[in-house]
Amino acid sequence: MASGSGDKTISLWSLPGGTLLKTLTGHTDSVRTLVLSPDGKRMASGGNDKTIRLWSLPDGTLLKTLTGHTDSVRVLALSPDGSLLVSASNDETIKLWSLPDGALLRTLTGHTGSVSALALSPDGKRMASGSNDKTIRLWSLPDGALLKTLTGHTLGVSVLALSAEGSLLVSGSGDKTIKLWSLPDGAPIGCVMDLAASSGEVKASAYDAKDSSGKVVTYTLPCGSPIPAGAVCTCNCVGLTGTGCSCVGAGGGSGGGHYWHPN
Repeated sequence: MASGSGDKTISLWSLPGGTLLKTLTGHTDSVRTLVLSPDGKRMASGGNDKTIRLWSLPDGTLLKTLTGHTDSVRVLALSPDGSLLVSASNDETIKLWSLPDGALLRTLTGHTGSVSALALSPDGKRMASGSNDKTIRLWSLPDGALLKTLTGHTLGVSVLALSAEGSLLVSGSGDKTIKLWSLPDGAPIGCVMDLAASSGEVKASAYDAKDSSGKVVTYTLPCGSPIPAGAVCTCNCVGLTGTGCSCVGAGGGSGGGHYWHPN
């Protein structure tokens, strides 16, 4: 295990015993982020000194220092095969580096705030980045083409995670919400159920639809039930906006009556 600290050092520990094996020095300011290669033989570290350092493991030899960012390096990520290192910074940029040589491949721009979160797909062909500009950006790798910008959070995006098969992106924000997005299209997924709602509340979805005579009838179903195509529905779930839930049936191109909850 490796740990980075505000004391400018990185410590290497054996597991499960927790014995301190070695302390690595070289950074001239707080170490903000660490990532280990899939084979455990290399490590990258980034910090407030604006640099990225590449180390061999377990001996802790410094292999190379990468420079180019103009502000703190906030987060690092590695492709599954360990050949691509991605760094994100307070300077609003993302940089792609080849490994093991550490050559700078390209710099990605577009965010208008510090980039604080990264997540790479299991196949290493896509990446999501989150920023204090409240957006999530989807990129293709290794060319770095911007695929889509996802909006919806009302404060900075602080953390991202991808499902094992890469079809679900989860984002967490300073706005106290967690949002779910489908990939590769980046569409928001359903609602988050409010399990803390009082027992007096009826967790249900109501929707208006025309019956066989053409009359508009309001139907009520348990929250999470499929909503017919074209029906307009509302429910007391917590929505993707955090202000309640409203959706349109699958025929209307949104929502589709699908809801998510922790269970």
